[in-house]
Amino acid sequence: MIGGFVAAHLDRFTEGEVALLETLLAEPDGLLSDWLTGRREIPAATAVTALLRAMRAHVLAGGAVQRP
Repeated sequence: MIGGFVAAHLDRFTEGEVALLETLLAEPDGLLSDWLTGRREIPAATAVTALLRAMRAHVLAGGAVQRP
């Protein structure tokens, strides 16, 4: 799920966005999967909220490119 999003956006990520991505990748796989598929609400008002929302939109659109 994450690989397609990263492949579509990594070349345009800022250093800050890369750092946020690394923070997300440290989360347990099951939790990340639940956030990205909508089985669990994305945490509100955290540093990674916007990135998670963009990643979820990408996943739910079947991998269509969405900019964070």
